[in-house]
Amino acid sequence: MKVWTAHSMLANRKEEAFNLGVLDSSELRQVKSLLLAWESLAADIESGEKLARLILLRVGQRSLDLRQHVPSVDEIRKTLIECAEATCHAVLDLGQDIQISWNMKKPTGAVRVECGRAENLLSRQPRRRIAADLLLFSPPYPGVHVLYQKWQVLGRRETPLPFVLAGVTGKTSENYYTMGDRDAKTATEQYMDNYRKIITELKRTLKPGGLMVQMIGFSKPLEQLPQLLQILRQNGFEEVRYKSLATGDDGRLWRGVPGLKWYSATRSSATHSSRELVLIHRHRPSAPDC
Repeated sequence: MKVWTAHSMLANRKEEAFNLGVLDSSELRQVKSLLLAWESLAADIESGEKLARLILLRVGQRSLDLRQHVPSVDEIRKTLIECAEATCHAVLDLGQDIQISWNMKKPTGAVRVECGRAENLLSRQPRRRIAADLLLFSPPYPGVHVLYQKWQVLGRRETPLPFVLAGVTGKTSENYYTMGDRDAKTATEQYMDNYRKIITELKRTLKPGGLMVQMIGFSKPLEQLPQLLQILRQNGFEEVRYKSLATGDDGRLWRGVPGLKWYSATRSSATHSSRELVLIHRHRPSAPDC
């Protein structure tokens, strides 16, 4: 395993034109250079680029996100080695698990992975190829503040470094990933409009009688959950509840959000947003709209 030294990384580092927020400050400039200097070695990495990006994302998050001190070069080097070893082992374990599950035989079917907006799913994949028995997804939580595209460093100062490390370009604004502007008075309305578009598209991927399971949370469950359930009914989805899974008085499966950030847990509104709901629906295409 090749481990880059701080000296070689910084020697080859060229300043980039990215606006990295707090990482552009003098106190974090060396950390910025260390985490981005790998790009000068990209030609040597070749097909391992995605794995390298994944490792550096883990390094960056562990070193910076919600940390109250600037990590030293030695700390970053130690974290890099730990993350590289853990990630490579995880990739090898995954490959072995796949081989075992397929009994070491070449699979007869095909696996297709696509990344993109859910409401455009069928425009990328012919409908005749999609006939799923089960659909699993977890949409953004309406009104719940989540920084998908940024880390918070030295308090709550923000940096878009994770998207730079991941090589993500294009639209990276918060509302692009949360399906609604959390500061707007019409945030819930925006969210439900986007959710309706997604459900209208996803239902076409299911076989008649297929199941859809989703995990979702709410900032205002008494207001937002009924709206969401109505959209599902209008698209021919019938809710299924299992007594053996129920954890709430409503007969549904609720759980606490793991890894909740400290400032979210201390807010007065955290009671609702710190809980997630698992919804199970069966698609009944002939069901009348409500």
